[in-house]
Amino acid sequence: MKEQLNKLMEAEGLTPARFADEIGVQRSSISHILSGRNKPSYDFISKILSRFSGINAEWLITGKGSMIKTENKGDTAILKQSSLFENKETASIQHKETRTNRDQDLNEKSKSLLSQKQETEKTGNKDGFTNVNNVKYILVFYNDGSFEQFIPRE
Repeated sequence: MKEQLNKLMEAEGLTPARFADEIGVQRSSISHILSGRNKPSYDFISKILSRFSGINAEWLITGKGSMIKTENKGDTAILKQSSLFENKETASIQHKETRTNRDQDLNEKSKSLLSQKQETEKTGNKDGFTNVNNVKYILVFYNDGSFEQFIPRE
């Protein structure tokens, strides 16, 4: 399978380290598979096929057939017209949207904290705590399996 991995990385222009990041595995996993030390696990193969949806699973596992998935129409096999790595662009767009949403959430939280601080300054509440989120109880777990529960005073 290391030949298929090398071809896939070459086709996508990825280094082994970047490929590992793309599929969400440790970089050492790629190194060990490429060196022949380890064989790829089901989870590893599954991550590749999830990330690169245009890859033919049979080719990836056995080296037989075409690298790119084909659709059978009657007696002829037709290569899929979509890009082999179509998820890459989609993933990039989703990443940008997620980052934008996260930035908006952080802005809203910052504004909320600022308004709480200003309210605290107006009311003269020196400790800076508000009654928005009260602690119900705290559990402490010990190594011996025992635990303690602390309930704050009202």
